[in-house]
Amino acid sequence: MRRALAPLVAVVAIALLAAPVAGKTDGVAYQCEEYAYALVDEGRYWESDGVAHLRGQVAVMLSVGDDHCAGLLTAVVSYNLNLATSTGTLWGTGVLETSAFDGGYTSSWHATFTASDPMAPDAHDIWLGQYVRHGFGELEGWQARGTILEKLHYYVLEDGFAFEPGS
Repeated sequence: MRRALAPLVAVVAIALLAAPVAGKTDGVAYQCEEYAYALVDEGRYWESDGVAHLRGQVAVMLSVGDDHCAGLLTAVVSYNLNLATSTGTLWGTGVLETSAFDGGYTSSWHATFTASDPMAPDAHDIWLGQYVRHGFGELEGWQARGTILEKLHYYVLEDGFAFEPGS
């Protein structure tokens, strides 16, 4: 009798372990373009040993596109940039006040400078990063995550997914 139950127990165990994967909920896809709108605080900038450092710059971006990313984004930016190689890291936080909802998202993000010369006339793809957002107001309980790509110093592309509470 034990031998007859063993295959059944194995099948039930596999089904139970696979259930969370099968129940995966897709998010709401969105895309936006962000344009530099205002520099609120220049932050603190200094150079040492060939590395440019910036801490606490506050910039406002006008974000145009889908409902979960359109609005005004206030970003706090910090970075370390190797001036010889144009490589380094950026990080910060943000608050997105959406146009479509009474509320928005708070976020944290991290990015990496590309090795392209940001001062070249055909400069593109200056940095690439990822973010995680948590909703507030009408979007309380929502979460979002996505990628951001700075194409020019005033222009950023954003792609992401927003997830309803409990998904």
